Amino acid sequence: MSLGLFFVAIGLYSIIVFLIKPRKSTHSVDFENHEYFDCYHDDFDDEIDDYSISFKKEASTMSTGQRLGGTILVFHYIVRVHFQRELNINLRIARRGKLGVLIWLFTNRFRANPTGNKYIDSRYTVNCDNELKMKYFLSTSVLNELEYLDINYKSIRSKLGKFYIFDNSVCYYEGPYHEDYITHDPQINSIYEIINDIIQFTKLIERK
Repeated sequence: MSLGLFFVAIGLYSIIVFLIKPRKSTHSVDFENHEYFDCYHDDFDDEIDDYSISFKKEASTMSTGQRLGGTILVFHYIVRVHFQRELNINLRIARRGKLGVLIWLFTNRFRANPTGNKYIDSRYTVNCDNELKMKYFLSTSVLNELEYLDINYKSIRSKLGKFYIFDNSVCYYEGPYHEDYITHDPQINSIYEIINDIIQFTKLIERK
C-alpha cells in the first residue's frame, strides 16, 4: 500500500513539474544581438594559490511550461576551480535534483553506496572508472567537507546552487535567474568567498 502511494506521489509531482516548472528549450536565440549581451563582460579568469579559477554567466533559454507557453532568457552563475593535476579516473559527481533525492530515500536499500557517506550518496550521483582511487580521493575529510558545503554554503545571489566534481575541476552552478537580474551583478566578495571555499575543498581532494 505504501509503495503504491509512493508511486502516486511521484506521478503527481512529475505532472506538476511538467506543467509549471521552467524547462530548457531547444529554441535558438542569437545572444550576441540581444540587448543584454553586453552585460556579460564581467566574466573572468584568475589564479589564486596556484589554482586556475573562473567565473562566468552562462546564458540559455527555458520554457515557461505548456500551461503558460513561450520561452524566456535565463542565465546561471558558474564558478570553477581546476585541479593542479587531473585525477584521471573519469570522475563525475553531480548533485541530484529534489525528485532524485526522494527516489533514493525510498529505494536506497536496493542501491549501492559508493562513498559510504549516507548524506552524500543520497544527494549525489558518483561515477568513475576506478572505485579504489575514487575512495582515495574522497576521503572521510573530503566527504565531511562536501556535506558541510552542501548544507552551509552562501549563494552568490539567492537561489540554491549545486556542486559538481570532475576529473579536472570542482564546479559550483547556481540558477537559473531571469535575464533582468543580469544587469545587477552580485558583490564580487560573495563570488570570491565561494571560490576560496572551493579552493580549500580542492586542496583536500588533492591531499595538500
